[in-house]
Amino acid sequence: MRAGTFWINGYKTIHVSSPFGGYGMSGYGRSSGVEALYEYTQTKSVWVETAAAPATAFGYQ
Repeated sequence: MRAGTFWINGYKTIHVSSPFGGYGMSGYGRSSGVEALYEYTQTKSVWVETAAAPATAFGYQ
């Protein structure tokens, strides 16, 4: 099945957090839902040192 949204035994019954939009090359994309958050997320790594003594070169004390 290649469809953005389809219903079985109902119509317009969709949860607010469900992603919606086009499939493939429709040009619409996905919005809402967890998938949309991943599209706008750039994963970064932040290290916050909370120990009194400084860490060694490998991060161990």
